Amino acid sequence: MMVRVLGEGQYCVEGGTLDRLLQMEKRLEEAVVTNDETEFHAALNEVVSLLREEGESPHPGHLGESELVVPPADYTLAEARELLGGGEKEVH
Repeated sequence: MMVRVLGEGQYCVEGGTLDRLLQMEKRLEEAVVTNDETEFHAALNEVVSLLREEGESPHPGHLGESELVVPPADYTLAEARELLGGGEKEVH
């Protein structure tokens, strides 16, 4: 799976790394739904760290689409909600 970290680049993840990423993504989504800023930052940092450490960068000329887009590690929960099109509304 090709994953883009906004402002940073793309990473290819497969196998066990992909499985771990998808579990982390669920945790990140739950933090957005519950409006938990602390958990959001912890989960986002774990996702970005995993991608940096275990993801592989595509060759420099690669122009393919990303199947998943992740905000940068310094995003706030409010910025993530805006990115997702939710503004400041709570998700129920």
